[in-house]
Amino acid sequence: MLFRSNTCGNKNQPGGIHKILVDHDALGGKLQVRYWKPGDRIALLGGGRTKVGDLFTNCKIPQALRRVWPLVVSDRGILWVAGLARSALALPGPSTVHFGTLELAGPPPTW
Repeated sequence: MLFRSNTCGNKNQPGGIHKILVDHDALGGKLQVRYWKPGDRIALLGGGRTKVGDLFTNCKIPQALRRVWPLVVSDRGILWVAGLARSALALPGPSTVHFGTLELAGPPPTW
């Protein structure tokens, strides 16, 4: 299980977070993959929220890639900025009954 508060990858997993485990029952409706919109915010592990645009800046994602970077969202908000940050939404816990896995397929983008 990947429950880390850091973003943009680390020395053990270069390039970011490519698979996450979710509490299926806490997803809040259908999942959708879409691109970033100015003003999007993600609820961070460990508390707080940040703008996805700021996350891109901190991770040094070029402007051209930001427009086509996949986000996984539900009715409750942004669940995952693929490869960069996992949200605190639908985080599995001791009472989780139904698990789901989301995985970023293909090679990670290079920047």
